Amino acid sequence: MNWIREIRNDLLLTQADLAALVGVQVFTVSRWENGHCEPHMRNIKRLRDLKNGGSVGASILRGAQEALLYAQTQKQGGSVTGSAPANPET
Repeated sequence: MNWIREIRNDLLLTQADLAALVGVQVFTVSRWENGHCEPHMRNIKRLRDLKNGGSVGASILRGAQEALLYAQTQKQGGSVTGSAPANPET
């Protein structure tokens, strides 16, 4: 389904990002984009909200961005608050 890929590309998201926002697995997004299956109505509504940038879409994107930032900093052992690096020479 090209419209799903268009939404994802317009929002500058990877398939993994879109999957996390909609609440499905990455292979599901791939199957949608390749026409192997169609999303359920609740997922179509979520995709529509993301596309329209409505309050639900904006809220979902903001929450996902915060969650991704948190996960990345936890993997690196850093702080979410944006504190200075442990080694000031870097």
